Amino acid sequence: MKSRVAAAALALAISACSDLGSNPEDPPGPEPDSTWDDGIETLLTGRCGACHSVPPANGAPGGFRLDRYDRADAGGGIDGAFEKRSRIRTRAVDAGSMPPGAPLPAAERDELEAWLDAGAPRS
Repeated sequence: MKSRVAAAALALAISACSDLGSNPEDPPGPEPDSTWDDGIETLLTGRCGACHSVPPANGAPGGFRLDRYDRADAGGGIDGAFEKRSRIRTRAVDAGSMPPGAPLPAAERDELEAWLDAGAPRS
């Protein structure tokens, strides 16, 4: 009888732990629909790269470009989209003020937000 009770308790404990080994206080971010290599590069290059490139155009600030993933891709110590992810969230997703005059459609803002929430993965 003891072994049946012990087995039942063990089965109950295992079923209660759907993800053994994970820390419930630090859940993983959501899976992005796109990564840089699978969609985000195309989105940012098409919507932002004309102004946020080298050289910048249409009054965009210099020192970064959104048609490259990171500083190594951008070359010359210039920040890429990964280093500017906070700015992308603030301007294009939260405020909806980029690009000027034609903010991103909701579906593209949602795609960017999911990518940013997941840590802006490359691939």
